[in-house]
Formats: sequence, structure tokens, C-alpha cells
Amino acid sequence: MYLENVNDTMHPVTTHQSAADAAQAVWDRQPPGTPKPMSMEQMLPFGSGYDFFEKMGGRLFANGHSILGTQASIHTGYGALMSDYTESLERAHGPERAREVLAFAPQNTILFPSMAVKSSPQTLRVIRPLAADRTLIEIWALRPRGAPQVLQQRTAMYNRLVFSPMSVVAHDDVHVFETMQRSLIAPGNEWVSLQRDWHAGEEIAPADVGGTNERLMRNQYRAWAAFMAMQ
Repeated sequence: MYLENVNDTMHPVTTHQSAADAAQAVWDRQPPGTPKPMSMEQMLPFGSGYDFFEKMGGRLFANGHSILGTQASIHTGYGALMSDYTESLERAHGPERAREVLAFAPQNTILFPSMAVKSSPQTLRVIRPLAADRTLIEIWALRPRGAPQVLQQRTAMYNRLVFSPMSVVAHDDVHVFETMQRSLIAPGNEWVSLQRDWHAGEEIAPADVGGTNERLMRNQYRAWAAFMAMQ
């Protein structure tokens, strides 16, 4: 369920609307030309619309692995605070390769079934099932060796603003997880629809899809079903 949420780009527009609206209200009060602080750089993209999330793109791999945000992501705009880092990359690898490195900032990379990686802002989530009704989520903040201090500051801030259970974002998801659990054990419709953009024969991976395509989640559940059937 956690990794399904990580690959679901339809939920931020509604689930995180209050957080995005609050950030936008704060930013709208700033005078024109005010440099965008790190907190706004991280929070404002949550208000991106469905068209943005569709165009970000995704890539499926075998065994449930995937990359969400092959074309763009809510992290793509990061970098205004990293001029020194950009210059160091250009000196080491040349301007063209530096641009390629900085331009690829996927939303989430899934190593199914237990890991989600954000290359920007350098965070790693590990999912550890403890029981049928209990899961431990570990959030690791990574510090690139030799990189400027601002990268570590950005990682720490993102974990506080977005991933912490008491943050302005993650508590939305925790509420959703709890209500989903209650719904799944309740009597009624036994099926959960993940049919958006379904096409016959789509089981074959690797493949590229739109960012809102639920094939990203179907790819995970197909892998889960295959793993559960292994002797």
C-alpha cells in the first residue's frame, strides 16, 4: 500500500491540497522578486495539476520495479540554491554532462517490494513489514560525499516538511492509509479498481507510461502475486 501511494500521482492534487494551498498563500504574500526559500521550493510543487503529473512520465521494469518522473518531477525545479555545486559538476564532467545529471530528478525510484529512493533530495525509504497490521517505515537522509552543505540541509528539511508523520504532508497519507485499511476489511465490494489506462497485453516490461497511468501500481501487484505463488 505504501509503494502504491508512492507511484500514485492522482492523489497529491486532492490529498495534499491543504498543504499546497497553505504554502501558496504564504508565498503570495511575499514581495515580487523575493528569492524562493528552500521550504517554498519543496512545498509549492505539490499544487501542480494533473497535466503536470501526467507529463512527468514513468518507466516500468520487471519484478515490480519502476521510475516515476522520467521527464520531470516536483523536484526538477531544485537547483537555485546550488550554483557552487553546478559549477563543480561542470568542472569535473563538462557543462553538457552536468546539465544531464541535474536535469534527471525523478519523483521516486521503486525497488520493489521494500525500497523507495529520491535522488533529489537524497532520501531513502525502507519498508519493513512487522505484522499483518503493522509496518515500519524508515526514512534515511543521504549526504553526498564532497557535496556542498546545502544538499544535506535540503534533505533534512524535506524529511521534516514532507516525510515526518507530523509534517504538513505525510499526515495526509497516514490518514489515507488508516482509512484504506478500515475499508479493505469492511464488508462490501471486494475489488479495488486500478484500471486507469489498462490495455490488454500490458504485462510486458520494461515500458514507458504516462505519469498518471495506474499500470505503475498494477506492475507492483503483478510482481507481488508472482512472488506469493513461488514455491
